[in-house]
Amino acid sequence: MAKFVFLYSGPPGDMSTMSEEDTKAEMEAWDKWINANKEVFVDSGAPFGESEAVVDDGSSKKPLDIQGYSIIEADDMNAAKSLSRNCPMLREKTGKYAVEIFQVFPMPS
Repeated sequence: MAKFVFLYSGPPGDMSTMSEEDTKAEMEAWDKWINANKEVFVDSGAPFGESEAVVDDGSSKKPLDIQGYSIIEADDMNAAKSLSRNCPMLREKTGKYAVEIFQVFPMPS
């Protein structure tokens, strides 16, 4: 089995404007998806907070719109992609949100 990192990207939402019911529904959608696939999650991950991008010339730039991560195990990239299909991040169907999938290679010893 290979490891894959899911990076959840898209414009950040303002959680302070969400109702308690909407916040609860959002968390329930994520819990349902993760629990339905718990056998493949190495780390269910977490949302990201404040971010900064440091450039190789010492300057800073606007960081990517990455909202969080998960780490899964799957047979291959196709299996990892198929898992993302039901991810709550992709439910809006607006083209603004994505699950970016990266295979993790083991470090040579």
